[in-house]
Amino acid sequence: SLPFQIPICTTDSMKPTLHEDWIDPYAAQIVRNLQEGGFETYLVGGCVRDLLAGIEPKDFDIATNALPNQVKRRINNAYVIGRRFK
Repeated sequence: SLPFQIPICTTDSMKPTLHEDWIDPYAAQIVRNLQEGGFETYLVGGCVRDLLAGIEPKDFDIATNALPNQVKRRINNAYVIGRRFK
């Protein structure tokens, strides 16, 4: 089983299979770290589509309700981007 929760919406007639070994360990650690900090955190986007389709993802997008500075405090080597666009 995965070391963190990935909610999946399915119907009773169709159960997807996730290839756990295709999930990047660094992405999994980020999700786990933020979830352990009490934040809702999910893998999203194309990586989920690819995993459900049985295709190895090329990158991993993560969505969270943690604010940028909260992410920075919990994740080593994280840095805030986007301020320059304001």
